[in-house]
Amino acid sequence: MSYCTQIKDELVGILPKSTCCRRALLFGLLYNTDLPKTKDIKMSLRFPVPSGTVMDYEQFILHLFEQQYHSAPFICKETRGAHRYLHIYPEHKQIFKTLMTLSEAKEANQAVLSDILGLRCPECTSAFVRGVFLSSGTVNDPQKSYHLEIKTHADGRADLLCSLFMNIDSMPGSTRRSGDVGFIWKSGTAVVELLNFMGATTGVFDILNTQVEREIKNNENRATNCDARNIQRSMSAAAKHIAAIAYLEENHLLDSLPPDLQATAKLRLARPEVSLSELAELHNPAITKSGLNHRLEKIMHIYESVKHASSDI
Repeated sequence: MSYCTQIKDELVGILPKSTCCRRALLFGLLYNTDLPKTKDIKMSLRFPVPSGTVMDYEQFILHLFEQQYHSAPFICKETRGAHRYLHIYPEHKQIFKTLMTLSEAKEANQAVLSDILGLRCPECTSAFVRGVFLSSGTVNDPQKSYHLEIKTHADGRADLLCSLFMNIDSMPGSTRRSGDVGFIWKSGTAVVELLNFMGATTGVFDILNTQVEREIKNNENRATNCDARNIQRSMSAAAKHIAAIAYLEENHLLDSLPPDLQATAKLRLARPEVSLSELAELHNPAITKSGLNHRLEKIMHIYESVKHASSDI
């Protein structure tokens, strides 16, 4: 089962108790109904459904119509490859009149949409958005990418829907494709907020868990990269020290160093693979890492002085 199907199955299970919220949900489902341009054509909605839950979705829609209008729309099924659709024909004059008013709306603001649809409370708005998403929305698996999209016809309904999203502080990006407008959310935070607004709590927890897992993985990667850089820097520093000590030894200058520097230089040559902390403990008696760094700096200073003097000759 896809992630989008899981989300929609969860949303279908949320049935409003109040009449106003049921009406809002129903008009959300019907929001993208194709409106007839002539009297010979009936208004219809092509409703995508998962193949294994066609009956559940059909009963869900019939139940809403029965509760709200005490009548059932004509519904037929369509199969195209792996895709399943319900074609809904809501033969109801009031529904047609409301949807036509929405499509022809000239003034795009939340007040107009609320007035036409009778959105009387926050739950009404949530139910309405839930219905629009069920009939015209998709959401990607958060393991792959954050992407939630809702499509609507490029008429007054798109402008009104845009104003609703602005009113609930969930402003998406938008795109136009062959007569439709797609509203798109591409950040994890925005997708979580919209799913939560619609009531998809399970989907919200899935995304939050994914975000936590990604953060843990990113922290582990950062720690690994940091350790790798530290090891690389240590190896680079050790290589410089060994090269300097080897140069002093080749030029018979190692035995002229003070005893403490000789001891450190010989240990460094003998154990090139160990870290500075380990090298400090190998001294007899052991010295601190700070003391070891001080000795190595002195050796490097002597080496640089010798190199500089030889280059001047």
